Amino acid sequence: MFYEREVLVTTLIDVIGWAGAGTLVLAYALAAGGTLSVRTRTSAAMNVLGGLGLLINSAANDAWPSVGLNLVWLGIGMTGLIRYWRYAFVPAEATSSDQREG
Repeated sequence: MFYEREVLVTTLIDVIGWAGAGTLVLAYALAAGGTLSVRTRTSAAMNVLGGLGLLINSAANDAWPSVGLNLVWLGIGMTGLIRYWRYAFVPAEATSSDQREG
């Protein structure tokens, strides 16, 4: 029973890592192909999810340099998402007047 649980957890961590890698590669391919702007919530979310998946896998496998890299990647993606969330709740009058002044 313990062995089966260990195999299940290991497999789940591998699937999370591969899903993260696939998400990052897809985000990059879509951006490089011009299909996805890097300044969108979708791009930021894909980078956050991909980075998180690789972070989980790297930490579980004691790959600490990759953990560090993916923490940075995750931070960059979260910065983008926070920026979009912050501006999503600003009234339209405030955003249009800010654009005229700037």
